[in-house]
Amino acid sequence: MRALELTCKAFERRVEDHKFTSGPVQMARSFAANAAIEGGYDFVVMHDDDLVVDPGGPAGNPIDAWAEVMAAHPDVGMIGAVYLREKPQIPTVVLPHPQHPAELCHVVAGFPYKPLNVGGVGTGFVMIRVSALAAIAAIEDQEEAPAPFRGGSPPLFRFDFRRTEWGQMAEVGEDYEFCIRMRAAGFKVLADPRVDTIHLKDSGPLRFNWHDWETAWTEQAEARATALRAQLAPEMTLASINDTLCIDHVPQRIADAAAWRKRIAKKEAA
Repeated sequence: MRALELTCKAFERRVEDHKFTSGPVQMARSFAANAAIEGGYDFVVMHDDDLVVDPGGPAGNPIDAWAEVMAAHPDVGMIGAVYLREKPQIPTVVLPHPQHPAELCHVVAGFPYKPLNVGGVGTGFVMIRVSALAAIAAIEDQEEAPAPFRGGSPPLFRFDFRRTEWGQMAEVGEDYEFCIRMRAAGFKVLADPRVDTIHLKDSGPLRFNWHDWETAWTEQAEARATALRAQLAPEMTLASINDTLCIDHVPQRIADAAAWRKRIAKKEAA
């Protein structure tokens, strides 16, 4: 974090511009978001303490690079670095399913070497336009807000549940749930694979470097795909979405819904 701060040229900083928060992740992020709105800032950068971000990669300091993107594209509300989740070990980036856009499919590989428009990105290291935060807050300040927002001024970041088009309830993580509302408010969410990251987990450091990741998935595609499929539910498949390799979980949603309806029918018949 210090290296990022020292090499950042896009913004002037004061000591009071830095906020350190701790607690459940959704509460800590909401605190930072509200402080940015109340402080009259243009942007807020959130950096988790279990993520190492390279300040000097080919794209330069990501804060400076993202400031340029934000200045050139006023419709971009958030940009996040790509990093790996633990199980399965894949990037924390999702794309809307082409036939079922409410379903967000995890991207596996095939990232272009540039920021790309996505359905959601992990919020371990992100820059958010504060006017976009304020727009979301304004919608949710209403007593009755349209879906996917909630009325009555709820926290800006929260874990949530939604009903799928097949009738079942599905859990939504605080990061992707926030991205859903960011997009619903009219702003784009970008993921930037040019940034090198290390996600520090109990199992060890999870390193993401665009060149190494894409090379491995090109040269060892069959072996990696086989290993990944072994970690997925039986009906999940690998599919191409916007020229990227993704996990298509929709067949599993459909199978789970059919099994659920069968159980309900059996109970009612009894």
